[in-house]
Amino acid sequence: MKKKRTLLLVAAFAGLSLLLSACGGRGFVPTSWAGLTLSQSGENLYVANNLGIYVLDPVTGRQQQIYPAEPIRGASYYAAPVLTEDGQLLAAAYNNRLYSFDLATRALLWEFSEARSRFIASPLVLDDVIYAPNADGTLYALNMAGEKLAEFETGEGLWATPTTDGSAIYLTSMDGRVYSLAARTLRENWSVDTGAALVSTPLLDPETGLLYVGNFAGDLLGLDLRSGRIAWQAETEGWIWGPPALADGVLYLGDLNGNLYAFEAGGSTQPLWQTPLDGQIAGAPLVTEDSLYIGTGAGKFYALDLDGVIRYTDTVDEVLLLGTPLLVGDLILVGKVNGDEVLIAYDRNLNDRWVFVPEN
Repeated sequence: MKKKRTLLLVAAFAGLSLLLSACGGRGFVPTSWAGLTLSQSGENLYVANNLGIYVLDPVTGRQQQIYPAEPIRGASYYAAPVLTEDGQLLAAAYNNRLYSFDLATRALLWEFSEARSRFIASPLVLDDVIYAPNADGTLYALNMAGEKLAEFETGEGLWATPTTDGSAIYLTSMDGRVYSLAARTLRENWSVDTGAALVSTPLLDPETGLLYVGNFAGDLLGLDLRSGRIAWQAETEGWIWGPPALADGVLYLGDLNGNLYAFEAGGSTQPLWQTPLDGQIAGAPLVTEDSLYIGTGAGKFYALDLDGVIRYTDTVDEVLLLGTPLLVGDLILVGKVNGDEVLIAYDRNLNDRWVFVPEN
C-alpha cells in the first residue's frame, strides 16, 4: 500500500539520531561516517573524521598530516572537505562553524560563524561563491573570503549538499520540499512539496532533464528542472536516505530497510530488480563498469553485478559501514562507524588492503 504522509518530523529526527550518534573520543560526541575527498591529482585523500581532517596516501592508507595545523576547541568534522581552485580547504563543522584552511600551510584563513546550528553537509562551490547548507534551515551564500552575500531560509534543517546545473542551485530540506534557487542571489525559482523529509543531495540527469530525489516516505521522484513538477515517481519499501547513483540510464538506490534497487531512469516506475541486503543502506552505491559496491548498518559490505546478483560479501563485526563508497584506482574505500578504525580499503574482490586509524 502506498505510504501516506504520516512520517512526522520527530520520527525523522529519531531515525537520524540512531545513525549519527555514538560514543567515541572524549565522552559522548555526535558522530557520523568519515567524509572522503580525493585531490584532483589523485595523490592525496582527505578524510574528515571527528576532531580533524586527515591527509592520507590513498594507496597505502598512511597518514601524512592533519588539518588544521592547530586544533580548534569544540570543532568536529564529518562532511567531505571541499578543495577550492584558490588553495582553500573548506571544512563544515558540528560547532556551527564553516572553516577555511590554507591548503599549503594548514593555517586557519577564516571562519563563518553566523549559523545557528551544525554544518552537517559539505558546501557547494560555483563561480567563486560558496553555498553552505546548515541544520538551522538556511542556505548561506558566501564569497571566497567567507563574507555573506545572501541567504535563503527553508522550513526545517538542511542536511544535504545542494547540486547545480550551472545557473540554478537545487536544494533539499527536512521540510520535505525541493527548492530551485537562482545562483548567487538565492532568489526562489520554484519549490515543490514531496510529502516527507529529505536528507540527500539531489541527482541531476541531463539526459532526461529530471532531478531525482528520494524522501522518508520511500518515494523516488523525478522533478522537471524548469517547473519542479513531479514527472516521474517510483516507490521503495523503506525510507530513502542516500542519493541514487546513475549509470548508463539506470538509477541504483538503497533504502533503510536494506533493499537495493535498479530503476530505468525516467522509464518504468517498476524496479528492474530488487535485492535485499542485511542492514540499512544510507549511501549511494558505487557503480563501476561491471559491479556495484555498498555497505550497510549491519557491518556488511557487498559487491554485486549490475543485475543485482551478490558476488562477494565481507562482514565487519559491530561496525556500521555507511555512506557512499569511493573508488581510488583499484581500491574501494568505505567509512566505518564505531571503533578506532574509521576507514577500510578493499580490492574489487573485497579483500582487505588496509584500514585507517587516526593518529592525533
